[in-house]
Formats: sequence, structure tokens, C-alpha cells
Amino acid sequence: MKGLILKDLYLWKRYARIYTLYLLVFGAVGAYSGMASFFVSMTSVILLTLPLSAWNYDQYNKWDRAALAGPVSRRQLVQAKYLLTLLLMTTILVLNFLFNLVMMAFHPQLEAGELLTTTLSGVLPVGFVSFLSFPFIIRFGVEKGRMVMILSCLLVAGILVLGFGGLSAANGGLSNIPDSTFLFWLFAVGLPLLALLAAISYFLSLRFYEAREVC
Repeated sequence: MKGLILKDLYLWKRYARIYTLYLLVFGAVGAYSGMASFFVSMTSVILLTLPLSAWNYDQYNKWDRAALAGPVSRRQLVQAKYLLTLLLMTTILVLNFLFNLVMMAFHPQLEAGELLTTTLSGVLPVGFVSFLSFPFIIRFGVEKGRMVMILSCLLVAGILVLGFGGLSAANGGLSNIPDSTFLFWLFAVGLPLLALLAAISYFLSLRFYEAREVC
């Protein structure tokens, strides 16, 4: 399992410089302007694209055929991808937490609750998109799975618009909604739903992968 995860980490290493540059630029702009959303948006893009690149690499190079010829099971291959995504998501959250500390140092008027809300509102939806897409990537391949990912983005965005619209209507505008309300919905509803979706996605992916012919 460790070797499977390291394989993708080595793959991601080729993107390290360019993504580090992006993070520095977006982080500098965000810190200067006092808008954490700049940095959050960049980390969300990374969270969305890196797992997809790992799936694409495996399909293009027929990695699963080589891996299954050794002492590796289909279950382990699927588990490695999901564990890697969770590891990346945790890393992204930590990076945003550290950036939030920088933001509070440069802009003392910013509140921790506001910054945490911005971070979770940007990262959690990407988690939903990823876990919605993974079973379809396994079932239909990366190209069709990418289309499903686009549709998932639209679906998640639509749900967010409806959800925020309902909260806005109930409170007389988004600016009147306290950060505690957003955090309640993110922690009490968003995180449990994401965990449930991740579990369902994993078992669907495992079922599709076990039924797929490797050639």
C-alpha cells in the first residue's frame, strides 16, 4: 500500500514547482488584498486536478495490468487512490490553516470563523466532486470520467447556490448570516455527508474495478 501511494507522490513531484509558484502568487495576492478566497481557490484546483492526473497516468500507461501481475490486489489499488485523495485533502486543509494564520497577522480585523468558513466552503465541495467522479472514472475511463466530473461540478455548484440562497432569504441577505451558522452547516451537515459519500464512492469503485477486465 505504501508503495502504491509513493508511486503517485513521485508522479505529483513533477508538478511541485509550478503549483508551488501558483500558491505563492495567489497567497501573496490574497494576503495583500485581505481576501483568503484567492489562496483557497488555488488549493481547490490542486485538490481537483492532482487525483485526476494520477488516474490518467495509470490508464495511459496500463499501470493496473503491471501492478496486478505482482502481489497487489484490486482492493489495494482502489484503497491507495482514496487514501491518497484523503491525504491530499488533509494537506490542503493544513496549508489553508497556516495561510489563515498569516492572513490574521496581516489583517487583524479578520476573524478566525470567517477564514475557516471560506476554507471549508472552497475545499469541501471539491471533495464532493472528486468522490462523485471516482466510480465513473473506474467504470468508463478517464475521458468520460472527466465529463462526469464537470457535471458533478455543476451539480455541486447548483446545490450550493440553492443552499446559500435559502440561508440568504431566511436571514435577509448573506451578509447578515453569522459565521457560526455557516460553520454549523459545514461541520454538522457538510462533513458527515462528505464522509458518507466517500464511503459509498469507495465501495462502488471497488465493485466496478473488481468487475472490470484488465487488459
